[in-house]
Amino acid sequence: MRVWDAETGALLHTFETPDEQNWTGYAPDGKTFAGAGWNGAIRIWGGALLKTFEGHTGGMNSAGYAPDGKTFWSAGNDGTVLFWDISDI
Repeated sequence: MRVWDAETGALLHTFETPDEQNWTGYAPDGKTFAGAGWNGAIRIWGGALLKTFEGHTGGMNSAGYAPDGKTFWSAGNDGTVLFWDISDI
């Protein structure tokens, strides 16, 4: 997965993932970046991989950060919505 600067076109980061990511996004404070993949795992990076969350039994439909940046949610193809405490990241 690659992240580019929209204004300059410069490559900012390259993140290695074991599967396709169907949702990606930055935290509200811009310090971390998350990806949710088809294998049901959520990965959070801050330059390097900081944490992996697993709990869905299939891929994810959607995911996102709470406005305060302390909680992350994910909606899976397994019909569940999970909430993850990321306040320690």
